[in-house]
Amino acid sequence: MTAPAGSPITAEKLLTAEELAARWQLPGKTPEKCALRMAREGVIPAGAVVKLGRYVRFKLDGIEDFERGGGDG
Repeated sequence: MTAPAGSPITAEKLLTAEELAARWQLPGKTPEKCALRMAREGVIPAGAVVKLGRYVRFKLDGIEDFERGGGDG
């Protein structure tokens, strides 16, 4: 994939549900499911969630903004 002249391609760090669950120390036997449920229910802002087919990833920048805001979407 090539970018138009003058526009650099930047890679944005994406987290898996498992990585987000570990970052937030979510409880339970399957904390990654808790992270996915939070995304589905809108607790995590839609701008921080990326859906790639059947996969869900979380934008690190969006998660950090969410954390800085005290968890208020």
